[in-house]
Amino acid sequence: MDELETNLLSLPDNFKLKIFKKLDWKTLKDLWFVCRDFCLLIENNIHSLSRPKVDSLEIFFNEYRQIRVGYDLKECESTWTFQTSKVKSDNCEYGNFLRNKNFSRINHLYLENVANVGFIRLYNINCSSEDFSRLDFSASLPNGVPNLEFLEFKIFTTKGLGIPYINNLLREQSLRKLRLYKENESSLVIQKTLKDILTNNSLLDYTDISNVVTTPLYVQITDHLFELELLNHGNRCGRKQYKLSFCTPC
Repeated sequence: MDELETNLLSLPDNFKLKIFKKLDWKTLKDLWFVCRDFCLLIENNIHSLSRPKVDSLEIFFNEYRQIRVGYDLKECESTWTFQTSKVKSDNCEYGNFLRNKNFSRINHLYLENVANVGFIRLYNINCSSEDFSRLDFSASLPNGVPNLEFLEFKIFTTKGLGIPYINNLLREQSLRKLRLYKENESSLVIQKTLKDILTNNSLLDYTDISNVVTTPLYVQITDHLFELELLNHGNRCGRKQYKLSFCTPC
């Protein structure tokens, strides 16, 4: 199944889209029990391949809702647009924006709470001349005192790495469920986003993760990776190798 998944991913998007549209996925309902990751691959692609790809996404929000959204479109595998479009703040237009765009592989994601100046930034770096890719993760969050806690993570992997989001995860209801709009509680978003990347699965639910402020975030993340058995090499589909670094700013 790993070989089939790899061959499918190597096809151009227009060929993959033709395959997905012709197959009757109702007859493959048991596929989930055979290979969950491949089933997720099918679901993500069938809903998004025909839509414009978003390469960079910025969401600005306050304690009530998102107030501004900016994005860059990816025209093809090696070409990006340079002009950032802005989405108005009303929920109807934001919902239409999510339905009409492909968020399956974002290379730059930025979330900012304009009320407390906290932010979360992810930047994916794929180096064609090297045999690994790198994702930089940084955040500055209110920690209950006047100054902000700054966090920085780096993920190195031997295979392609991306930010695996579909439009459902960016809906306002989902962001509220992750406590994105609540002051001093954005660490849950960091934990879920980082583990979505490591598992390549944005559909996992992490709402039961402890959000205890006294526990360092890197400890919470490492503990939950153990709970998910992701540090066990045999439990990672495709045997992808990666290195996770927690960096302390000077």
